[in-house]
This record gives sequence, C-alpha cells and structure tokens, in this order.
Amino acid sequence: MEIVALKEKYGGRLRYIFMKDLQAATSRPDTEEILVKMEDTTGQLAFLKKGYRGIAIEKMDEEWHVRFFLSFPPE
Repeated sequence: MEIVALKEKYGGRLRYIFMKDLQAATSRPDTEEILVKMEDTTGQLAFLKKGYRGIAIEKMDEEWHVRFFLSFPPE
C-alpha cells in the first residue's frame, strides 16, 4: 500500500488515501527517498503533487515521519 493523497474529510480531519497497484512489479525503482515530519502536511501535499508516494510512517527521535519515494522518476 502506498499513500497517494492527503485529503480533508469528516469534519476537517486529514486522512491519507492509500492505493495498492495489483499489476505493478514488487520492487520500486531506485529513486531518492525523503522523510517529511508527520505534522508538516503542507510539505507532504507538495511531495504528493510532484508524484511522490508515501511508503512508510516511522518514528524517529520521538517524532513521526512519512517516508516518500518518487513514483515516476524523471527521464
């Protein structure tokens, strides 16, 4: 499952929209990965808009982060 969007739903609360591509290869392309703090929703939205996908939510140094990778690397 990958995070493909972040939308305001249900009384103004933010929700991640997940997708699983059933026809995609099991490995991701070798692209740069970026960590964005969970509370930085503006940053997350910017990366999602650029074609990045969220692949993990991790706790690092007592803060939660979302790990993103570029879904379709530029040619």
